[in-house]
Amino acid sequence: MNLNSSMGEASFVEPYEGLVAGVGKRIEPVFGTVDPNSISMSEWLTVVEQECGRDVAHKAMKVWRAFWNIMRLLRYTQLSDPSSKVTNTAPAPRHQRYSQVGALRLAKMAWRLGYRGLACIIITCWDTGFQPGDARTARSKHFGVDPTNNRLIIDRSQGGREKTGVAVIGTLSRLGDVMVRSYIAGLGVELHGEAFLFRTRAGSPYAEMVLSHDFQDLRTKVDPESSFNYAI
Repeated sequence: MNLNSSMGEASFVEPYEGLVAGVGKRIEPVFGTVDPNSISMSEWLTVVEQECGRDVAHKAMKVWRAFWNIMRLLRYTQLSDPSSKVTNTAPAPRHQRYSQVGALRLAKMAWRLGYRGLACIIITCWDTGFQPGDARTARSKHFGVDPTNNRLIIDRSQGGREKTGVAVIGTLSRLGDVMVRSYIAGLGVELHGEAFLFRTRAGSPYAEMVLSHDFQDLRTKVDPESSFNYAI
């Protein structure tokens, strides 16, 4: 059951491009080569929740159920959805809020603890209003300088945001400008246009869950009494 090849040619499936991407990320590695008539959900949802958080697990199950309906329409299977007996619990609504003082405290502490890529992502999100995925995937080509104040800008007018594709441009604050410039200078290498800018302590580009885990680790060190899930 190759999800890309089996569905890529069906014209009426084009609106499900985002759906197929979600399937490939969380579902295809587990179920992609399994006969649809022999699938058992077993502990898959629990594993996804443990590794990626309840929000990701909830979305993955919704994608699974939507895709199963498409499978039945395409006559890959005539069985009922094997996930029908699995309870898909939605995550609690987000309610945490950050103040400027709190956000800057996190960024400065991340810098001091050696999470310098994470520090730049935090300050970038605060200054520009970008979601973490937009800052995490910022490449060298996205950065420029605002001629009116000589501060760094992130220009995603080409390609747009990660989730929506909407064109956005954000300007860094004075502190953000200083922090990101210091970070770039500290890399000690010349970045080509397609290079991801913000990186882990090991030097690799930030993956989604690595960013989430580093952020949770940072919050635990800043506020050991906190207990909620800090996944980004």
